[in-house]
Formats: sequence, C-alpha cells, structure tokens
Amino acid sequence: MCIRDRFHAVKVFETHSSDSRGRVGSCKEVPGSFASTIQSLNECHEQNHPCEVSPCPSLKEQEEEELGDERIVEVIGSALEDLADANDVPSPEERTVFHCKSAPSVGLRDYLRRIIRFSKSSRACFVTALIYLDTLVSTHKDFAIDAMNVHRLLLTSVLVATKFLDDVLYNNSYFSKIGGIKLEELNEMERNFISMLDYKLSVPVEIYRRYHDEMIHGVFTSL
Repeated sequence: MCIRDRFHAVKVFETHSSDSRGRVGSCKEVPGSFASTIQSLNECHEQNHPCEVSPCPSLKEQEEEELGDERIVEVIGSALEDLADANDVPSPEERTVFHCKSAPSVGLRDYLRRIIRFSKSSRACFVTALIYLDTLVSTHKDFAIDAMNVHRLLLTSVLVATKFLDDVLYNNSYFSKIGGIKLEELNEMERNFISMLDYKLSVPVEIYRRYHDEMIHGVFTSL
C-alpha cells in the first residue's frame, strides 16, 4: 500500500508569518538539544537546475501561498505515522542504514516541524519528498517504513528534494545538525536513497500537481 492511501482528511489552522521563508541567521535560532552542536553555519550556496526540473517556477510560487506549514506537518505526519505503526521493526540483522539504533525521543511531527523551520526549504520540496518516499515503498516491495527508520527517511527525502529543486540551500553538514545525526551517516543515507530511486529525481508536473492538490484537500486516491 502506497503512502497516499494512508492519507486522510485533516482540519488544521494554518499560520503564516512575514519572515517564515527567511534563512537561519545564527546558531541561536536552533532550539533544544541540537543548539549546542551548532557552532557555525556554512554559507548556503546557489545551484542552477535545468528547465525541465519539476515543479515549474509558476507552480512553486503558487504552492508557497496555498500549502501552509502546519498542513504539511499534519498530512505528511499522519500518513507516515500510520504507515510506520502498521509495519513491524525488523530484526537487527535486517536493518538498513536508515534505521536508528534506538527509538527516537522526538515525535515525527515535531521532527518535521524542526526540518521545516530550519531547512527553509520551499514547500515544493516537502511535496516532492513525499513522492520520493511513496516511490520507494511502491517500487521496493521488500522495503518498509517503520518506527525505527521513518525519521531518517523523512530527513533524507527532504534533503534530496531540496538539492534538486531549490536554488539556495544549506549543505549536508547543516542538515545533519537539524536532524541530530552524524554527517557521515547522512551522507551514506543520501547515497542509498538516490540509488534506490534509480537516480530518477525529476517528477512529472502532473504527478506533483496531484500530490500537491490532495495534500491541500486531504483526500487521496491510489496511484
């Protein structure tokens, strides 16, 4: 069963702020236990993408206005939590690079809020990250999202989508601090993630539009 089958209608209050898309300016902005790990932030860099990369600029601008952060948290969080709860955690011998050694102490929705807040990735990246995760589940029948890998898969999917779509982004070192994992582990997860996608990161506009619209309305059908 794909992730989209797990989505259901949710009612949320969307909040917006004038500086919600600003860039993180200093390590003081990172809350909680991760604050002490950030001593300096590497400068974000620009990356040009070919014109066929989807979603197209007009769609990205539109969805920035339509899809609120809390809607992303509620819909993606609900779908991934349901999917993770439905699958058993594999034995230690069967675990992958995406599996934690112990259960994460932070809830998935709070983890997603942290990623949204400090990555400053465009909302298109979170839609695309969801499509990537759905693709993994659909194409790798022996691969399951469970309670021990869902956090790391979420972080990795957003990282890959951000690199592919956004012109300005933070590097892996910064993302590792957002996620509270070692840089070496994130690098390995990124390599494995892209390989599992068969290096096919471009998403057809019609597929992106379908996921985006259904995330707004909270009503999903299978692919």
